[in-house]
Amino acid sequence: MRSAVRRLIRTRSRDAAAIRQLEQQVAELREEIDDLRADSARIAEIYDVVVERLAEPRG
Repeated sequence: MRSAVRRLIRTRSRDAAAIRQLEQQVAELREEIDDLRADSARIAEIYDVVVERLAEPRG
């Protein structure tokens, strides 16, 4: 009986560690996504400026 309890405690401890690790990975991925969204917005702004400049009459 004691060994079963010890196994259960070890398993739950490993599960908790795995959950914490996954939560950390999700947080890091969310940060990456936020960075990519910000980069995408900046690229869109630059694109708009370039299109405006190209549409201006030269002369």
